[in-house]
Amino acid sequence: MRRCAARGCHARASRLLSGRPPVTAGTIPLGRILNCKDAARLISRELDGRLPVGRRLLLRFHLFWCDACRDFARQAMFLREAMRRYRS
Repeated sequence: MRRCAARGCHARASRLLSGRPPVTAGTIPLGRILNCKDAARLISRELDGRLPVGRRLLLRFHLFWCDACRDFARQAMFLREAMRRYRS
């Protein structure tokens, strides 16, 4: 998995959220910025079905800052659509 290519994306986002206590639901933290590994998991889950609102917002916030994860999401959606067209 690629590391976050956006320089300081997590540092900028963390400054915005500083002072907030972490809230967890399962293995993915809620109320904190996601790391790229958790974002990739959520991108895959989102392709399989709709995410809960909290996780969907965390993912959107992460994708706003992280170019590498945005690219991963685009590639995953492209592959899903290609497979859908191939099957039909």
